[in-house]
Amino acid sequence: METVIDQALPNKKTKIDQLQTMVSGRKGARRGVLETISDPKLRRATFLKRKKNQKKKLYELTTLCEVEAFMICFGPNGEVDTWPEDPRELRRVLDRYMRIEKSKREKRVMGVADFVDARKKKLEGELKRVKKENEERCNGIFGWDSRIDGLSEESMKGLLCSIETILSF
Repeated sequence: METVIDQALPNKKTKIDQLQTMVSGRKGARRGVLETISDPKLRRATFLKRKKNQKKKLYELTTLCEVEAFMICFGPNGEVDTWPEDPRELRRVLDRYMRIEKSKREKRVMGVADFVDARKKKLEGELKRVKKENEERCNGIFGWDSRIDGLSEESMKGLLCSIETILSF
């Protein structure tokens, strides 16, 4: 059964639910704990496949967004693989990165945990804002009207009957 709040604020309720889901991380595929792949052949095949995928993503990022990026990867047997594969291009981007002051470089580095924390804070802030906005709208619809303060008992009973009649439809 749809409530008056649902009718008055159809999008806000779903927006709050979406934000709560995003903050709590309850939706989507649930992964187990990541563990090292025990079979060496399968581990090597997975490494090669994922490394290729990372290179593709870096290529797309640099091409579509016109940014510079590089990747240095140490394989399971100690082999070094880089992207871009041209050593001069890799050196140019790496030198540019190293010229940045160390304190500024550290500000730009964001680990997965830092990213998740920042995203969670942003979503919690948005959730708080939407809840406040929703509360203000509800108060506007269901809040107290100061004109009711001056009504006599008979007028209050009449108002109550009118409200009950409206709600019965």
